[in-house]
Formats: sequence, structure tokens, C-alpha cells
Amino acid sequence: MKKLFLFLGTILLIVGALVIVLGVSNGNGGKSNMIEKEYDLTENFENIEIDTDTADIELLKSDVNKVEVVEREKEYHTVDVRNNKLIIKSFNLLKWYERIFYFNFKKMKVTVYLTETSFDELKINESTGDIRISEEFKFKNANIDLSTGDVSFKANVTDTLVIDSSTGDINVENINGKMIKLDGSTGKVELKNCVLTDDLIISRSTGDIRLSNIRADNLKCKTSTGDYNLYDVVTTNHISIKASTGNIVFDNIDAASLYFETSTGKVSGYLLSEKVFTVDTSTGKVNVPKTQSGGLCEVHTSTGKVNIEIK
Repeated sequence: MKKLFLFLGTILLIVGALVIVLGVSNGNGGKSNMIEKEYDLTENFENIEIDTDTADIELLKSDVNKVEVVEREKEYHTVDVRNNKLIIKSFNLLKWYERIFYFNFKKMKVTVYLTETSFDELKINESTGDIRISEEFKFKNANIDLSTGDVSFKANVTDTLVIDSSTGDINVENINGKMIKLDGSTGKVELKNCVLTDDLIISRSTGDIRLSNIRADNLKCKTSTGDYNLYDVVTTNHISIKASTGNIVFDNIDAASLYFETSTGKVSGYLLSEKVFTVDTSTGKVNVPKTQSGGLCEVHTSTGKVNIEIK
């Protein structure tokens, strides 16, 4: 039995050595030089689709139409215009044993320079990398699906903006459209200066949520661990704020009806109009106006204080 274990151990050592040799020899010792490419865009298009792996993505207003790419030899991108759409796609030719020893601390990047600013649809599918969309642009619809990275979206979307980011911060500004839906696991969310005819929906597992100067039909926010900070947020119908662990703090907010729920955080702030209050708390102190008119303001908390006033 000992001889069998010794034999198997020797085989494993040989296989491991071969993997190291193959990985290093085919991966330039684990390093890869960065390659810069430039693509001129000569055809017109109304839609943009970007599907990349580990590159930062940025859209900028310019006096020329082009795409600049910083990539690696075996991790490259294609740029094409087909069926009225700009398509940028990444390809990875690394073999499995090369990926083990393949490293480069310099990030790949895709920068899109455009003279036109108005487009129908923007679609980005990204694994790891930051995404920045400049404020000069306008889209009818925009959809961003990102695993790891920050999103800074300052362009206008006249219909629906959807951002699904597993890990990373989301910053959205200056939207004047129909609907915004933000989803993901970890990272803070900040929205400013957004006017919507429909709903604003935010769902996060861990991270603070900050909203300022927001108008919408309904606001629905849900997070497990994180604080809320709302300023100048007004909806036509309903505001619903839910958190497992975190404070809910607000100023200058209002809706026809409001619902606040948190387990171990306080609920504190100023409303713009009178409400009928219903408060449910286990160990927290309660201070709310004894008003008898207006819509319902419902508050649920286990171990947090409730302090609400009317401006």
C-alpha cells in the first residue's frame, strides 16, 4: 500500500511539474504585454452592444467616431457594425493551464468615442471592470449586467434603465424617463436628479442607499444590511423602504402612503405633509405627530427609535 501511495504521489508531482512548465512557457512566464488598437467607425448605427470579460468600459462624446482598445494578445476584442448596431465583443484564447499562471496588473479598457449622442438602446454585459457613461448621451433603453465593478451612469434614459451589479457601487444621475431598476448584492447605491413617470426599484443585499432630488410614481427599496439616506424624494403613490439591519433617515420626502421597516436601525426624518401613523416597535422609543389626516405612514422596527416630524 505504501508503494502504491508513493507511486501515485510521484505521478502527481510529474503532472504538476508539466502543468507549471506548460503554463509558464505558453504564458510568457505568467506575464502578458498590453496591446493598443484603434478602430475607426465609418458606418451609422442606433444601437450599442458591448460584451466583454475583464475590461473597463467608457463612453465619451468626441469629434470623431472611433473605439480604442487596450488588450492582451490572447484576450482580444472585435469591433463591428452590423444591422444598425455597434458590436464590441471580447474573446479569450488562453488554455486552462495558461490561466493558472497568467497574470497582469494592468487593466484592459474599451473606450468608445462618438460624435452622435442619441441612441435607441445600450446593452453592456461585463464580467469584471468599471463602467462609465458620460452625461452627454441619451438612450431610449439601457441595460447593464455586471459581476464585479463600479457603474457611473450619467446619461439620460427616456424609457427604462436596468443595472444588475453583483459587487460594486452604482451611481446614477440626471435621468428623465419612465423607470429605473437597480439590482445586485454588495455595494452602495446613489441616485441624484431623477424624474420618472413610473417606478424606481432598488434591491441590494449589502450597501448604503442614498437618494436625492427624486420624483417617481412609486419607490420600492429593499436591502439586508445598509443605511438609507433620502433627501427631497417625492412619489405620487407609495414609498416602501425595507432593511434588515440599518438606519432609515430622510428629509423633505412625501407620498400618498409610506412604509418603513427595519430590524435594528432607527427611522428618523421629516415628511412634507400630514399622515396617519401606525408604529410597531419592540424596544425603541417612538415620537410621531398625532395627526388624524392624510395617507397612512406605517413603521415597523424591533430595536430602533422612531422619530418623525412634519415640516
